[in-house]
Amino acid sequence: MKPNAGYTLTELVVVIVVLGLVAAAVTPQIIGRFRRSKSQSAMLQMQTIGAAVDMFYVDMGRYPTEAEGINALWVAPTADVGGNAWTGPYVREQSTLSDPWNVEFIYIPPDSVLSSYQLKTLGVDKADGGTADATDLVFPITGPSTTGG
Repeated sequence: MKPNAGYTLTELVVVIVVLGLVAAAVTPQIIGRFRRSKSQSAMLQMQTIGAAVDMFYVDMGRYPTEAEGINALWVAPTADVGGNAWTGPYVREQSTLSDPWNVEFIYIPPDSVLSSYQLKTLGVDKADGGTADATDLVFPITGPSTTGG
């Protein structure tokens, strides 16, 4: 065995540079996948909340009002005159009602323009409109004009 066995400073610098290049190449791809996964998660959550809204409709004979919002899936609204029974909560946890960016989903009840309710999240930028990762997500998907923006 050589008495001076080990790595030279040059070898260590080369290894560090190579690791830095690999990290620089891989990091943007990982961040992009992470952002896309949050958008996909938001759509899955909206589908789950949509099913809960439908169960609310079956029990109550109506959709939650704008004043009640999606919190009516977690907390019983005031008693209906029609005697319909709220059998909720319709979601397992109240946190289900918030998107992956910790903002409560926007609930838009049906009216003379909308024949059905809509759920919406403003995405990562938390502002109306947006493109790419900041695109607003709407459920149910009804066409390009409902995506905000």
